[in-house]
Amino acid sequence: MECPLCGKGTIKNRKDKMIYCDGYKPQKDGNEWFNSGECNFHIPYNQKAFGKQLTKNEMNMLLSGQALKNKKGDILTLDLENPEFFTKIEFALRDEDEDF
Repeated sequence: MECPLCGKGTIKNRKDKMIYCDGYKPQKDGNEWFNSGECNFHIPYNQKAFGKQLTKNEMNMLLSGQALKNKKGDILTLDLENPEFFTKIEFALRDEDEDF
């Protein structure tokens, strides 16, 4: 599968950790991580803010432009304009949410 961000690289799968463009080359310098590659595209399977460990099938759905919904009604979509995560979460209203 072609990288949706750079359009040049190929999407790779690192077991249950993440999917990434083969142009993404993370390296560690002391305690700091940096990307020495040409593309920064990567999405972890563990979506903590979404409250879910994504499956390979769900990751494929996300890459194909489909939205994912969790048990709380939150919606996760692919967002190439968000360089930190490449995903966007629309949180559903909770019962405890009230006007201030």
